Amino acid sequence: MLRPSRCVLAGVAAILMTAATGAVASEPEDCQLATPEAQRVAAVLASGASTPYRGTILVEYSGKREFVAVEESGATGQLTLRHLNRAANAAPEVRQINSLPARTPCLLANFYGFSIDSGQIVAGRETYRLSIRPKDTLRLGYVMDVDRATDVPLRVLTLTPEGQMLERFEFAQFEPLEVRPPFPRQKQSIQQPSMGFGLATLPPGFRVINSGISPVEYWLLSDGLAAMSVYVEPRAQTVKPGEGVVVRGATLTYTKGTIEQTQVTVVGEVPVTTARLVAEAVRSSEAP
Repeated sequence: MLRPSRCVLAGVAAILMTAATGAVASEPEDCQLATPEAQRVAAVLASGASTPYRGTILVEYSGKREFVAVEESGATGQLTLRHLNRAANAAPEVRQINSLPARTPCLLANFYGFSIDSGQIVAGRETYRLSIRPKDTLRLGYVMDVDRATDVPLRVLTLTPEGQMLERFEFAQFEPLEVRPPFPRQKQSIQQPSMGFGLATLPPGFRVINSGISPVEYWLLSDGLAAMSVYVEPRAQTVKPGEGVVVRGATLTYTKGTIEQTQVTVVGEVPVTTARLVAEAVRSSEAP
């Protein structure tokens, strides 16, 4: 479905877009985070909606490395990526930043553990370190060195639930642009009633934030940090029932062909266990 390099760049874009969550709601009284930690996490979550920038990123995964020019454009809410190792004057790839659901740090703390420490110098800038540890095996972990001036993550390690590194990206050059008001969040249109399939259950903490029927039926799921796309389409006669997994960096592509001639594909920064749970939850709306 996606070329390996596109999968990895989709993962990088997802990390940069994680901050595009809009306004952070007020915290519940029984928050599991100390106030300084909650404030730092909230600042990182909000930075992508208010801090445009440009720079060059080094991406490393599976023994490969690539330099990518990136620019978060500002008012349009778009992220432009350009591969610098692929070809001279490579054409840019433009990604629309779709806001993830606004989750408060305290709500995220139900599924992740957070800690704040001193960070390293990245792209000549001072950082603080935000470590994010999953509390179950359904999510990945992150270690972020975050710019002290803008709260934008400048270095990110993506880890398995057991702590093994899957992918690293790091700004070699980072230039914040003029600060702007947060761009308007796009209204998500859920078309679930018109779909031929549905999701019987969801992994804890995840919810449907968008869905549609073109070109195939799909859902976008998120827990506020992690995100995955789920696609349902007819299974080709040449494809046998069963499952397949492709991992490129932190991005997983999981495909399941069913005996009912349906193919389910899950793409996202989640462990295979989570992708399998979601694929197995797909049900025909005509099923009893």
